Amino acid sequence: MGGGKATGGVTGTGGVSASGGTSGTTSSGGAGGTLPGNGGAPSNGGTASSGGSKASGGALPGTGGATSTGGTTSPGGSKATGGTTGGGGIMGTGGTGAGGGGSNAAGGTTNSGGIMGGRGGSGGAGGKTATGSTGGTAGSAGTGSGGGSSGGSLGWAVRMANSVIARHPDPDTIASSSFSWEVGYTMWTLEKVWRSTQDPKYLTYIKKYVDQHVNAAGNVSGFSGGNLDNFLPGYAILLLYEQTQGTQYRKAADTMRQAFATYPRNSDGGFWHSTDKPNQMWVDGVFMGEMFLARYGHATGDSTAFDEVVTQMTDIVNHCMKTDGLLLHAYDESKKASWANPTTGLSPEVWSEGLGWYAVLIADVFDFLPADHPGRPGLMTILGQLVAGLKANQDAQSGRWCQVVDKCTLSDNWDESSGTGMFLYLIKKSIDQGTIDATAYGPAVTSAYQGLVQKATANSDGSVDINDCSSIGVQGSYSAYVSKPKQVSPPSCVSSFIAGTLMVENPGAATP
Repeated sequence: MGGGKATGGVTGTGGVSASGGTSGTTSSGGAGGTLPGNGGAPSNGGTASSGGSKASGGALPGTGGATSTGGTTSPGGSKATGGTTGGGGIMGTGGTGAGGGGSNAAGGTTNSGGIMGGRGGSGGAGGKTATGSTGGTAGSAGTGSGGGSSGGSLGWAVRMANSVIARHPDPDTIASSSFSWEVGYTMWTLEKVWRSTQDPKYLTYIKKYVDQHVNAAGNVSGFSGGNLDNFLPGYAILLLYEQTQGTQYRKAADTMRQAFATYPRNSDGGFWHSTDKPNQMWVDGVFMGEMFLARYGHATGDSTAFDEVVTQMTDIVNHCMKTDGLLLHAYDESKKASWANPTTGLSPEVWSEGLGWYAVLIADVFDFLPADHPGRPGLMTILGQLVAGLKANQDAQSGRWCQVVDKCTLSDNWDESSGTGMFLYLIKKSIDQGTIDATAYGPAVTSAYQGLVQKATANSDGSVDINDCSSIGVQGSYSAYVSKPKQVSPPSCVSSFIAGTLMVENPGAATP
């Protein structure tokens, strides 16, 4: 908790490799490190040099393991893939692709820019019997070209996170309301970037935000317990409590936790989205409230918080999940809302970002929920149903998901970036945690990342924007959802973009 990535031994430099001797000592990027290394340098002339193995921890941008260019039977580095997979790490721009030279150059595993992005490698340029899967056959060039090469050496996630801080030196300016779900979601995401990079500026920024709302006595300015959206900033407060054990942060979190004691509910116990929307349950709100409660239970040992989380996550599924595993946007027990079906009380469509909130929540809830909690198996079943539904409804051409998720074949529907980032986050994190099959779902991650970064714009000042976003409330018809204006870089989409790309660019970075 709170320690982030260990740096172990020496990271980033590989070991020592021979430049004309017999073999060259290989390296795995630092004995204890989890940050990426650069592999070892290649051996340029030994009899059977392997060229230095790839950096085993590396998934951030980098050069991966260099390929061996000489040696009688050099396979071009123990993985001639320029990093984790393909050319130069997930967001790298090179490595030289499939090992060039050597009478039996293996060609590398893939030559399409790693999992995605980058410029691939240059193909297998030599090798009498090159066998690289995509990297040139028998000496053909084969120039792989993944999408998103303009992510740059930092990767898309870090560049976007830096854009947030540059645009909003005062975090209270991120949204019109400073103590709001938009800012809370931004802090949720920036914590993941901090844990990934170990750069203290992200934690400093989060602390600045929290300290502008929590005073020395533990009073919370801006908090209202009448809307689930208002609870999400408490997630960042709990981070500060975990890191410092400051009593003011604990008192502030306790105040927010106690607000649930009198929070209004439907007859089956489901929380209303807000006091001014009686009887309505929104998928959005389940994330806002239960993300805070899950971390609160973990940070304080309050087991009743976990029980509430399971209750709320299960209740919304019982009402809103369709047979394909996807969730409709909302449910109104009274059936009086303008968008509600008069018979079922359900909203008509599966909205991308709305479903995304549940996706992000179920991706993270297992970080906090005790392994022996009786509700855990049921939530794991829900996760399996949801990812199966997402895979089935992913746009085959773009790799993204549409504004109305399960109607992507309709001509007026459009690919929406915020939900795409959220679904990418869920699927990749679930693969990394071993809860879903990598072979079955890996291609969905690859195409989703490629599709998502195609929606990003790298500006001349170094900032990044994300296009084709939608952050709206519940709508009453399909046409109302798809006719909403496409937004550029609203806070929710910015954070979803960071979360999704970070999971690919630095696997495993998202766990507190």
